[in-house]
Amino acid sequence: MTNHQAFMLKQLTKAAVHFDVSLKGKLVYGWRDRTIGSEVWKSRQAYWLRLVSESIHWVNKEWWESNITADAIQGIPKPRVLELYRWREDDICYQAELMERATGKVCSSTPELREMIELPNDWWINLRQSLDHIAAHSTQRIKVTQEKISQRFRDYYGNRVDSQVTHWTTAHGDFHWGNLMAPQLCILDWEGWGIAPGCSIPVLF
Repeated sequence: MTNHQAFMLKQLTKAAVHFDVSLKGKLVYGWRDRTIGSEVWKSRQAYWLRLVSESIHWVNKEWWESNITADAIQGIPKPRVLELYRWREDDICYQAELMERATGKVCSSTPELREMIELPNDWWINLRQSLDHIAAHSTQRIKVTQEKISQRFRDYYGNRVDSQVTHWTTAHGDFHWGNLMAPQLCILDWEGWGIAPGCSIPVLF
């Protein structure tokens, strides 16, 4: 455990005390260790406690509140945020989210599949329906802009390819196997959801 990971655990423990829950199970660190999460228990009920940290100079309201605002999307299996706890120490802001605990296991410990996985037909049907519900949800949140897409195309192809997007839709924004659970479908990590080209399914393969 690095010094930063140990510090994040200390902050997660502070949040657990605030919510009057007990930390149980494996600690899960997010990208660059800016988040930490763990299963927690209270009154014989399991929950998930997630903590995110960010410099006050980099806090983006849309990203900061992503898991909460995503609860407005109807018809999708995702852990709901039940309670929030926010505080600041010097120039670092913290947000703890007490959430429903998703059952099952993630499909992969990495964004891509490293081994074969057998999923029931109902899982795939639920996935298709969930993506339809996400796409139909109206939002002003922007996942990626036309400008960024055009720049990426220019970086790889110069001006040989037309990069104009003709169809935009609401998307999860970080749709990969590490954010999908089974055997019962649950979609995790909604930090980057918003309007984007329809690319959720292609990034799985």
